[in-house]
Amino acid sequence: MFKFKLGDTFNSEFILSKDIYDGFISYFIGEELPVKEIVILSQDIKFKNPVYLNDILQLNVSVFEIYESVNVINFKFKFINQKNITAAKGKFQIKKLI
Repeated sequence: MFKFKLGDTFNSEFILSKDIYDGFISYFIGEELPVKEIVILSQDIKFKNPVYLNDILQLNVSVFEIYESVNVINFKFKFINQKNITAAKGKFQIKKLI
């Protein structure tokens, strides 16, 4: 579980863009996974509800498939705001380069 808070640098009508969600996912993959020699094979995100200034997002990630023969792992993720409303969800696939 990781939490992110949008600061005062954005307009109060700001809605979180796909690029920022991608940045949060990239941070999780690059900094929080124990394996660093990986490549992202695919990523899919579906937007469910808008996110505004001062919302707090929690990122929940889980593994749902592992293919050991080809070193591929599939993850599901969900961004939830402080009201426990799903803002976005999706999946990504990585390959370990070992």
